[in-house]
Amino acid sequence: MPTLDDLIEGVKKIYVEPARRLGLKVYSATLIPIYGWRTYNEDREKLRNDFNEWLRSSKDFDGCVDFDKAVRDSKNPKTFAIECDSGDHLHPSENGCKLMADEVPEEIII
Repeated sequence: MPTLDDLIEGVKKIYVEPARRLGLKVYSATLIPIYGWRTYNEDREKLRNDFNEWLRSSKDFDGCVDFDKAVRDSKNPKTFAIECDSGDHLHPSENGCKLMADEVPEEIII
């Protein structure tokens, strides 16, 4: 499993740096919950939360689309809100996809 530093460096190298060289703005998007999926474990949850915090707060980006906030359960943020889970605990439902789409600021929609 990658470390937090691995994820951060990979995003910078593959996405941020090339986009900046082209003079483009760069937005991040958080990782959504996977509690209940077959590969879930507490180490992955901690990594997801730490990475999401970096995505939300890093000055490397021009903004962050918070998909996690859009679909997580407010009482148990490790999980999808019931109306946002497709049933497999990995993919959002149709309603979850709509809520995620609603999180995208109009100014970055092409």
